[in-house]
Amino acid sequence: MRSSPLALGRRTASAHGAPSVIGVLIMIVVITSECTFVPTPLPETPTRVTLNMANPAAIHCAKRGYVYETRRGTDGQEFGACIFPDGTECDGWAYFRGECGPGAQGATPMPQSSPESIEELAPVPGEQQAYAWYGYVAARLPPRRAPAAAAFDGVLVLMPEGTGEVGLVGGNAEATAGIQALRDQPAPDKYAHFWGTLSCDAPDLGGCQLLVTRLRVDGPGPFFQPDPVEGWEGLILSAATGPRSGRDDRFVLRGDFAVQYGIDAGNRPQIAEQLASLRNADTVVRIWGQLNAGVPDWNGAQIQVTRLEVVGPAPD
Repeated sequence: MRSSPLALGRRTASAHGAPSVIGVLIMIVVITSECTFVPTPLPETPTRVTLNMANPAAIHCAKRGYVYETRRGTDGQEFGACIFPDGTECDGWAYFRGECGPGAQGATPMPQSSPESIEELAPVPGEQQAYAWYGYVAARLPPRRAPAAAAFDGVLVLMPEGTGEVGLVGGNAEATAGIQALRDQPAPDKYAHFWGTLSCDAPDLGGCQLLVTRLRVDGPGPFFQPDPVEGWEGLILSAATGPRSGRDDRFVLRGDFAVQYGIDAGNRPQIAEQLASLRNADTVVRIWGQLNAGVPDWNGAQIQVTRLEVVGPAPD
């Protein structure tokens, strides 16, 4: 029969009048051997954050030549950072909304993170950034036109009619609520501008789906910061007559969706001459400047052009 540690200690004490050193050591060994060992947990290795799906803030940063990183903060929450060549950085979504930019004055404080949790954004093909696309939301299409696997919150019918249609899905709670509120609204309250990321490899209308990150209902305020226009390609056409025709010209974006904007040179006489000479010339141009939405011009938006290049004749 196995002796208990206490009995062993008593026998050792009775033989010598006091516990011997050997008896004490045996007691310690036996007590330790009968206790359950609980290992001390090792510090958790920081998890590398992998960006499986590009988001509009990441694309907005990367397309401008900056470095986008996704990180995990000390509170366990993931966030993105857009890093500029001068070493300053902004929260990814703050930079997307135009709230900050390169330089110490424009940079915003970043959440604390561990260096091990940083991973650079990998380019994602087949996606296009949408800026102030103008149209209205239809709740559904006739069955013959709606794909069986459609997974959209609505259908964006681009203006003017005939420009195109694309499935919509909200990228956040606010965008989803805005899309739902616009479904099948009567004119003139149904029109809005949409920002987000277009993916044309999706089980949606025509294989394309617009992930909406924000929208602006047409009408008085609020107004967003202007969007940068950097090397957009398209045609310059005469604006049609009407209350929303704006000024002299409109810009028709080149691509699968011929999105249209008003276009103007502002106080730049040389660019104004270029615009006039290229109007209805069936010539592809590349433009730089800034886009303002919610203004009295074609489709409620206007590109203020600061630079223009001729690409060549429009393909047949």
